[in-house]
Amino acid sequence: MYDFQTKSDAFLDINPLTKIVAFLVANILILGVKTYKVEIVFCILILFLGINGKLYKLSCKYTLFYAALILMDYFFKTNTNIIVSVIVLIARIIRMFFPIVFAAHILINSTSTGEFIASFNKMKLPTAFSVTFSVMMRFIPTVKEEINAIKQAMSYRGLCINFKSIICHPVLMIEHVLVPLLISSAHVMDELAAASMCRGLDTDVHRTSIYTVKFRLQDFSFIALLFLVLALAKGGWL
Repeated sequence: MYDFQTKSDAFLDINPLTKIVAFLVANILILGVKTYKVEIVFCILILFLGINGKLYKLSCKYTLFYAALILMDYFFKTNTNIIVSVIVLIARIIRMFFPIVFAAHILINSTSTGEFIASFNKMKLPTAFSVTFSVMMRFIPTVKEEINAIKQAMSYRGLCINFKSIICHPVLMIEHVLVPLLISSAHVMDELAAASMCRGLDTDVHRTSIYTVKFRLQDFSFIALLFLVLALAKGGWL
């Protein structure tokens, strides 16, 4: 068997499991009290994954959004106005979950389904888990496409989705958005499951892959940095 290595669109080949570890570390950080330094250092590490995967637009968008949250909290945290205080509180809640969303978005956009399955097969994980996880990762961007299609269809009928319409007409928004989304999502799940079965993902026979997945120096180094940040955060040194 030839050792065929696909060329991913990245500067360094990062194992998908390394990105999953980054996502798990982001969840662990939420459980404890974290400072600005911890958040900033961790977001810089996730930003490295985005730049390495050449996701420049996505990385820039998340960086600017996080900077806006930090500045909002810094300049308005002593404001006594009730409305401003509520806005700052909402910004802090969003900032709390920001590392998870950032890491998940990078994980989904920089990793293909084949890389996920090849990584899980390398770890000898059950096929049921690898297929379910891979279909779930593929389902998330598909839902985003479905939402954009629903918004476009609504615009053709003179309807629009914005903050005002959600607040003033929540029932209509549920009828016009959530109902079509649930119906289309059910069809998408059936199609993804059928596609997985056609590719033979549900069989117990060992499957070959065009992806050569293995841990490299950059993977060990990045995971070591993640756990170093986590240890410093839990120890109160950062």
